Amino acid sequence: MGRIHYLSVYGANRIEAADTVPDYSACEDFLQGGREFVWVMYEGKRTCMLVNENGIALSLPINRAATEIYRAWPRKKQMDVKDLHIHGNAMVLEDIAIE
Repeated sequence: MGRIHYLSVYGANRIEAADTVPDYSACEDFLQGGREFVWVMYEGKRTCMLVNENGIALSLPINRAATEIYRAWPRKKQMDVKDLHIHGNAMVLEDIAIE
């Protein structure tokens, strides 16, 4: 069984057990808009994080926790990460197959 980490820009984070990616409408509600899949490194594993596809255009606030996860892989490769940010809520899929 996998888990979904719900990362709120306001710090009200939660974790729920899950076997599959939530349906589009459930993602849309939490993300406050359409979803975009981004590959990230989380706890040493490659996985997906779902983010708002228009977070920057909608001027959503920067999500500090999600940004740190998003920056982990480029930082490990010694890439410049100062301009990499996640805007709005995010969902990290831990041990959930992406189909």
